[in-house]
Amino acid sequence: MFKKIVNHIRSQINLKIILITFLCLVIFITAIVTVIYRGMNQLKDETLGYTEAELKELVNEYYNNYIEAVDLRVESEVNQIFDELHILSNIIQTFFSHNSEMSGVIKAMSQSEFFKDHLVQNPKYYQNIPKEPTSVLIASYMIDDYGNVKDDAIALVKDTQFMDLILPAFADYGIDKLQVYFQGGENKEIFRLAPWADLGGSVVDVYPEIFDQPIWEAFNPGLAGQWEEWIKQLKNPKDMNNLLRVTPPVQDGLTGQIVLTFSQPLANEDMTEFEGTVSYDVSIDHVIQMIEDVKIAESGFAFAIQGDENVFAINEQGLKTFGLLTDEESTTDSQIGFNPMERLLSNSIYEDVQKLEFNGSEQNEIKEIRINGEKYFMASKNLLSYQTWSAERGFYDVYWRIGFVAPYDEVFSMYNAIDVKINNELNSINLDTLIITISIAVVMLFFIYRFTTLVTSDLVNLTANVKEAKSKNYDVHFETKGKDEVSVLTGAFNDMLAEIKSSFKKMEVQNETLKAEIHERKQKDRIIDYLENFDAGTDLPNKKALLNILKDITADDQGFVSLVVIGLDEFRKVNEAYSWTFGDKLMNKIADEMRQLLPQETLLFKLSGDEFAFIIKETKFKFLVDTVENVSQLFKKPFVVDNNEIIISSSIGISSYPYDSQKPVDIFKYATNAMIHAKEVNKGKYEFYNAEVNTSARMRMEMVSEMRNGLSNEEFELLYQPIVDTRTGFVTGMEALIRWNSENLGPVMPSVFIPLAEQSRQIIPIGNWVLKRALSDTKKLHDLGFKKLNVAVNVSVIQFMEDDFIKNLRQFIEETKIQSERVTIEITENLFINDLEKILPVLKAIRETGVLISVDDFGTGFSSLSYIKNLPLSKLKIDRAFINEIHDDKSRMLMSGIIGLAHNLNLSIVAEGVETLEQLEFIREKSCEEAQGYYFSKPVTYEQLIEYLSK
Repeated sequence: MFKKIVNHIRSQINLKIILITFLCLVIFITAIVTVIYRGMNQLKDETLGYTEAELKELVNEYYNNYIEAVDLRVESEVNQIFDELHILSNIIQTFFSHNSEMSGVIKAMSQSEFFKDHLVQNPKYYQNIPKEPTSVLIASYMIDDYGNVKDDAIALVKDTQFMDLILPAFADYGIDKLQVYFQGGENKEIFRLAPWADLGGSVVDVYPEIFDQPIWEAFNPGLAGQWEEWIKQLKNPKDMNNLLRVTPPVQDGLTGQIVLTFSQPLANEDMTEFEGTVSYDVSIDHVIQMIEDVKIAESGFAFAIQGDENVFAINEQGLKTFGLLTDEESTTDSQIGFNPMERLLSNSIYEDVQKLEFNGSEQNEIKEIRINGEKYFMASKNLLSYQTWSAERGFYDVYWRIGFVAPYDEVFSMYNAIDVKINNELNSINLDTLIITISIAVVMLFFIYRFTTLVTSDLVNLTANVKEAKSKNYDVHFETKGKDEVSVLTGAFNDMLAEIKSSFKKMEVQNETLKAEIHERKQKDRIIDYLENFDAGTDLPNKKALLNILKDITADDQGFVSLVVIGLDEFRKVNEAYSWTFGDKLMNKIADEMRQLLPQETLLFKLSGDEFAFIIKETKFKFLVDTVENVSQLFKKPFVVDNNEIIISSSIGISSYPYDSQKPVDIFKYATNAMIHAKEVNKGKYEFYNAEVNTSARMRMEMVSEMRNGLSNEEFELLYQPIVDTRTGFVTGMEALIRWNSENLGPVMPSVFIPLAEQSRQIIPIGNWVLKRALSDTKKLHDLGFKKLNVAVNVSVIQFMEDDFIKNLRQFIEETKIQSERVTIEITENLFINDLEKILPVLKAIRETGVLISVDDFGTGFSSLSYIKNLPLSKLKIDRAFINEIHDDKSRMLMSGIIGLAHNLNLSIVAEGVETLEQLEFIREKSCEEAQGYYFSKPVTYEQLIEYLSK
């Protein structure tokens, strides 16, 4: 359609004028619209820039004030806990500091029914009865073999009876607490807790093992000793307030709530020993709820972090945005002690969240961040810091940090609304300008069209006459009254038509003569082509046709191509005895019978006076031999020509592509040579190219033929050779090795059939079978309990370069349900030499599946170190040749260099062919991680491998 419009414009001058005018108007309109558009956009940018700056300042001020308010509230609550615990600790410390003076009070309490502790023995502890003011618990490790509580524990129980008055009061009033309790020092860890609870029964259910060992060592090994060292350095008992310790948020084993434990140590009267602690267990659920209830924009949220990245407070919207786990999923099980809640930013599913950093100061930090491609606004500040302790770090300070996060578009929704409004107005103005300008242009084009139509009317009429002439109507004639350029052109046109009429009459006569000459030439060409490519006597394709067919054979053709050349023995004697005419009849007779004998798709050729040939495209050697045998038998019976029986023998030569030559045309020469040799030494028989090649060709073709049926006949099997960790002696995996037990050929060595399989591309189905079977057997071993076994599978370069290799690998992993990191693909070094640019994407695709890549027989090829360091490899396998020559200094140095190279490139090393203890000790000394060889095991079947692993 467009082409027709262009041709129409080209044919009319007035349309050309209009088109030029239209293009000028388009340029004019574009210039006007561009100036207006740029001016309006500049105004828009200035307006929006000012609005955005003001809005950002307003948002920063709002979040600064909001975060300060939350900061004051949280710090106020925590400071109240500190103050109350200091008061309680100072009361109890005063009692311990004047213990000798309070002995009378202690004795009186012991005789009072209110203060007296009624201890009841359980299998793992002693505990008082429920009606008492506080719970008293004595663990089993403080009870002797006769069921009696040790003296130190009994003394401390009596010394703390006065707490029946103090602990319940502090538990019921002041800051909300789950429990207030006293815990004795090392080796006398009695518990006194308010309000009364079945402390022993609850703890046994959660932590049964701690009753058989000192509790300080079970929960906080080393803390009591460090407190005692610090107590000895204090000059004033009031300085004990500085030793207060707060735990990180943990899940309380008794209540299941997230708690902080505030603990202050106590000293004996001489300030020389650690006497125990007074502790608050305070639930921070209300702090968490306060933060999680914060509403920031439509889908914003608040969060609180303890330390550098432990997020202990965040709502569901925040969990989804940050890519974090819930409270239950983040609380890790501890074998002993409380379960810590560890919801770390570094465990987020988003890399952007993993990289979040904070300034670490007490100043507010407001910034823009991106999470999973979305833009967010974040404000944060350090709330408070406190002293905590861990066995690894001792005492250290940690802080809480609160933050607010909201989608940038929601925070700046007003700015976005203004942006949309301005853009709509701008588009409306631009559209109005464009409509007005186009309307003016249309009116101008109309007047220009009317004017040019009048001016070019004569030219249009002339154009119509030209079209008539183009349609071979040469009788048209056009008159014009003017004297302008169009009139001159019209006269010239009329003269041209007259000359054309005369010329066409001459051409008609010449065309008839030319047609007759062309027909005669085509007839001659057909005859010449037939004589060049066919034998006139037998009507068979000749030698030239045969050679042309051989030239067209390419390496992409499947199977083998064999050429059979048949030479009639002493055919000239037939011509001499009868005549040349009789000889031609005999040739036709032989040709007819060979046509009937050969398979329908086989091409038969007549090469010369006494030679025939035919081509067989077939992969089975037996088919070739049977066909040749049938042809040979044809010449053992007489041919009847004109009632005469003629017996004539034939000598046959055979050559095959690609085994005799990589050039298909060469097999004509080789088959001819074989036929000549048969005439000379074995007349009347057939021979392959030569005796040596004959035997080799038959063996190869027979082996390939057998190989094609090997998979379907289940003649292949896999053996596995264990791979052992040189440091531990444990089996880490195995290498899959293929074996072929042919039904007709017997056992065939891999070094024999694998190269032949690669040449015939049979390695592709065989390799796929090996890969799938190895993955399936390994998954079965995993299911039997050997879950950490890896399997290594050798892959041929032919299979590796197949387009669907990665697809098949993924399919086999999915079908067998094996973990991809338990699979190693072994490739040889020469794979890199051929075409690294083509190999590298395949290697990367393999690694993307999770499968490891190992270089087999490393050191025997020609790979460059620059290749190795740039390839996504996991292992290098040292060839057995180096292991066998460890007595040679150069070999030992070379092995050390290879192992050092691999370790520097973060690659592990596997040594193959280890057969002696001396070899094993050498590679172990050189830090070679894995080894395989007859020292550990020969290749074994799957069943034997299970037995080997079980031992």
